[in-house]
Amino acid sequence: FGWKKRWKEFFLTITVVAVAIFATLLLFKLDTWTIYYEKVIRTLGRLPSDGHVAYQCVNGFMTHLFIYDQQWHPFPLFALSERTVFLIGVSLSILVILFVFRNRPANDHQTAMSFSAAVAAGVVTAPLAEEYHFVLFLPLAISLFSCMFSKNREPLRFGLIELATIGGILLLTLPLPYKSLQYSRAPLILLAYPKLYGGLLILFGFARYQKRNGLNKLAPSIPVGENTH
Repeated sequence: FGWKKRWKEFFLTITVVAVAIFATLLLFKLDTWTIYYEKVIRTLGRLPSDGHVAYQCVNGFMTHLFIYDQQWHPFPLFALSERTVFLIGVSLSILVILFVFRNRPANDHQTAMSFSAAVAAGVVTAPLAEEYHFVLFLPLAISLFSCMFSKNREPLRFGLIELATIGGILLLTLPLPYKSLQYSRAPLILLAYPKLYGGLLILFGFARYQKRNGLNKLAPSIPVGENTH
């Protein structure tokens, strides 16, 4: 809401969250929040087990590939410190978000799609995300698919947006046995993240769609039959 400068909804959301937190303080007291912070917030996405290939997100990908752990990922591409990998993962997640939302919506339909994209982007950039979380890509995938094959589009074409979206949908839906690659060495381990790749492809298709339609809106209209030089 803040990114779209919808300040009424932005402050309303903050108010609702603050009221909910205050209500839980009355019920559970401050100790519960303190324990939650120490046991969940501080360790979320930063434990060795979070590098299991079941977690199809940027953070899990980075943890598995660049942190050595004898039990969970004994064959990293090369070993880095946990702090370094965490910071790189956060930086990459921010870049994904900036790339997806660098173009402002050109119309109300694209504005609605941007909310679906925000939910979808929250999956791949979350500290932890398993396969079932990718059902949150469904609204965005349906919207993009309907735009690609709209009856008003003649002739039908398969450009970068269409190929990225279709490829992403296939990676998200095909029952690929990627969990069996948990202890594979490089470069085979790179095949263990099809859901992450599929999600990123769909987000790429959305970003390109937003950019293309934004350019089309800015392009001057040329009357039919008018000669230009």
